Amino acid sequence: MPNVEWLPAKEAPPSAFHPPTRRSGNRLLHAAHKNPKNITRYAVLGEIDGTPVEALPDTGASECFISASMVQKLGLSQAPGTEKTVTVANGTQTLSPGCVHVKWKFAKERKTHPVKCWILPGCAYDVILGSGFLKATQTLTKWVNRIKRTVVSLPRDTGSDVMLVSLKYARALGLSIDDSASHKLELELGDESTAYTCGLVHDVQWNVGDRATRCDFYVLEDLNVDVVLSSEYVFDLDIYSECSGYLFDVDAGQDLLELCHIRLISRYGGRLNKLEEQFFEDLEEEGPGIHSLDLIAGER
Repeated sequence: MPNVEWLPAKEAPPSAFHPPTRRSGNRLLHAAHKNPKNITRYAVLGEIDGTPVEALPDTGASECFISASMVQKLGLSQAPGTEKTVTVANGTQTLSPGCVHVKWKFAKERKTHPVKCWILPGCAYDVILGSGFLKATQTLTKWVNRIKRTVVSLPRDTGSDVMLVSLKYARALGLSIDDSASHKLELELGDESTAYTCGLVHDVQWNVGDRATRCDFYVLEDLNVDVVLSSEYVFDLDIYSECSGYLFDVDAGQDLLELCHIRLISRYGGRLNKLEEQFFEDLEEEGPGIHSLDLIAGER
């Protein structure tokens, strides 16, 4: 199945990025800048071989993936001789021991869909539905209501995905990178390995066709693509329906799988995490307007 890349508008410069100017268009405020106790989760409810599951819709995945624990739970056997290499967002590679063939059914629907899922050791989700399957079943367009969005409160080191730009691409565009300590975030990749961002590009305009959105992009040194767009951007702004003419498919290759899912798991390190926790505990006890986030910034 194909990967998804982005094309700028024909009249735009080669990059879809524009440096900070006066604010115009929509402003996407990422969850890392909001109350870290509340995150947005996206999921597709359905069944695999009759077993209810909550799948992650991932437009950055070239194929569908399944966790080893789910394979064991379902009593599935991998197809022999189907081992493949999986490349995650920072360019590192892991080995999938093979694929399994299952039947997927969306919740409250009767039709079943045959799906080939690649086993991913360390996968944090039972099932990841890749871009090809999501497009083939019109889940990103006509049936986008299959993707459920919920705001939930979760433990300290759990978060949502992020907007990312590679260090090489950011430098090539001449973007200003804020390398403050507060922007060195710990990320969890698709295989549960971790990586750290090296900074933040503030308030740049990202264009897809005529859709302009001002965004903050975290910078990841070894990102294996130029840009990774968050689920919040893709799903909340309905990009696949509104900007379909600016998307095209790129074949990842027969012997290579790609999984670009990234999850924010830690905003700061050590002492700053404790300060942030204390801040929100005090805020809940004393009410709004008592403290300022400058307390955290002052402890960098």
